[in-house]
Amino acid sequence: MDTKSLTKQVRQFVQDNYKYPDIDEYTAQAVVPLYHENGDRLEIFLSIKDRYQDYYRICDFGATLKRLNQTFQIDTDHKKQILANILASNCATEDNGNIYIQVAPGAIHLGIHHYARLVHQIMSMRFMGNPYNI
Repeated sequence: MDTKSLTKQVRQFVQDNYKYPDIDEYTAQAVVPLYHENGDRLEIFLSIKDRYQDYYRICDFGATLKRLNQTFQIDTDHKKQILANILASNCATEDNGNIYIQVAPGAIHLGIHHYARLVHQIMSMRFMGNPYNI
């Protein structure tokens, strides 16, 4: 399946079935059965903007770090380095709180599962110990 055909199908699916506030017509939320420990669904978005011609971007628009920040602060150099190592080992990038990976058009399914694993690794940072020993 070529990129233009897939892009058209994703846009049509979003227009017909799902609308999410604050995203444009080139971004769709992946409604997949992947959940956090408390049962909340993972926030995963697929960006298909033309500027990303050779790949798609899977991201969360800051939801992961916002959720982590409710129970755990990334406020020391050590914690920042651990987050950077998690991102680097998963070929992910963080931009203003938005964590994303880039995937080829034919690897979207694998990319979504990879991204879910990345989110769970980041969320596991809250088990590093109490804030006084790190």
